[in-house]
Amino acid sequence: MGCPAAENLVRAGIGYIGLIDNDIVNLSNIHRQSLFTSKDIKKLKVSVAAKKKKRNKSIYQN
Repeated sequence: MGCPAAENLVRAGIGYIGLIDNDIVNLSNIHRQSLFTSKDIKKLKVSVAAKKKKRNKSIYQN
């Protein structure tokens, strides 16, 4: 789905978003993923996304 899509869905008022991703944040992909920072390197992408998005709306994490 991608970071921009998830951010837009949250801003649009979608009540729950299911996130499934077994990948971790790497330095090589931070520059194109607006959700992650260097502090998130080696963390699961879905865990970081859920924590950051929960501030705005509910997210269901799988």
